[in-house]
Amino acid sequence: MKVTIEFELPEGQEIPRVEDILTLTSPDWHIEKWHISDVQGDHDWLTDDQAREILLWMNKYHDANIGINWEFIASVVENKFPEPEEVDA
Repeated sequence: MKVTIEFELPEGQEIPRVEDILTLTSPDWHIEKWHISDVQGDHDWLTDDQAREILLWMNKYHDANIGINWEFIASVVENKFPEPEEVDA
């Protein structure tokens, strides 16, 4: 079967490879998906760019025996972008 998919990519985003799209849509693969809103949920001081950096770091350095979980996310955020201390004005 041949399928044509058309969508607009955000500025600067690379065109996904066909192999990546096939992997994401295949029932034979399980892909963990995390979004910047997941990272920012308990860490609302993070910018979108910081949350993206956290996602990239987690994807590259997570322990495959454990995977990515909420505890791991909190640990990465704490080490890379700790919550700023409130400043009394």
